[in-house]
Amino acid sequence: MPHSVQGEEISHAVLTGGRPVHAAGEADIVFGGGLSYGVEITPRSGHFHNGADPRTNAKIIEIGREAFHRYGITFP
Repeated sequence: MPHSVQGEEISHAVLTGGRPVHAAGEADIVFGGGLSYGVEITPRSGHFHNGADPRTNAKIIEIGREAFHRYGITFP
């Protein structure tokens, strides 16, 4: 889902309907010419696991990579 709409940030809780999540973060994705690919993926979410240790952050990023990969979006 987009980070914001008309300048207003959208919470990941909107995407899940308020249900719990396994991980949250931000991803930059490029869409064009029928292709989609990831540019960057991070564990930044504003509050979910904020300040987590590097090992936890790596796991969060891996969860995100796997989720996007299921939809054909890969990251470098």
